[in-house]
Amino acid sequence: MAVKEALRGLVPPALVPAARRLRHLRRPWSWEVAPGGGWRNHGWDVPAVRDGELASFLEQAGQLNGTGPFGGEGGLASGELDRWRHNMYLSAALVFALTARDRDRLSVLDWGGSLGHLSIVAAATLPGVELDYHVKELPLLCEAGRDLLPSVSFHSDERCLERRYDLVIASGSLQYAEDWPQLLRRLGSAAPALYVARVPMVFENPSFTSIQRAYVERGGAEYTGWVFNRTAFLDAAAAAGLALRREFLQGETPYVHGAPEQLESRGFLFDTGT
Repeated sequence: MAVKEALRGLVPPALVPAARRLRHLRRPWSWEVAPGGGWRNHGWDVPAVRDGELASFLEQAGQLNGTGPFGGEGGLASGELDRWRHNMYLSAALVFALTARDRDRLSVLDWGGSLGHLSIVAAATLPGVELDYHVKELPLLCEAGRDLLPSVSFHSDERCLERRYDLVIASGSLQYAEDWPQLLRRLGSAAPALYVARVPMVFENPSFTSIQRAYVERGGAEYTGWVFNRTAFLDAAAAAGLALRREFLQGETPYVHGAPEQLESRGFLFDTGT
């Protein structure tokens, strides 16, 4: 058993948040409640982030070709179990299967889809179905994605919303739009099905904003994102004409310094009525 896993077994669950706080005494918090004063978006389109996403993509592709679970021990460089990642990929596989029922071709827009991680899940889930897969991302990730997956169309601007798709996905991306209700409407108008995943949720407190620092050890990105109150989020989705078809437990639970309530990620499949 790895040393980290052994130590985790000795630490009472109630002390885990305190241990996480101690870990950050000498470095910035990866997540913390955002102070007032505007919306930050700094340093995301940089080589450090691209390289981290590339490592994640290659790890996922290796797991997909194996027999173990996504995020399983031995798959991650740290050797830890990554249950939320497993939930995320299997939830996406179910969404692809539901959306592609009785189809021989499926068109998808993956908004904020990194290097096309979910496209290889779609291909594995839907053998025999022709995929027309599109990813909206920042320029550096688009450039790297085109080299990795020439069968996927990468877009660095919003002209990809000028056409329609069978399915739109926003996985871990909606919360970074300051005017997220408007973006939710726009994404919902582009397809009859909208899957919003890795949505950070709280249940007892109002929505708030957080600052996230990606790849903090390497001085990477810093950006603002929403942590949604679940009821308020679903009310806004209903106001946008979205009908909830299925909710998914995903279980990503990063520690947010200063938060009134710690978050849990959820996923939502909506019928858009368009």
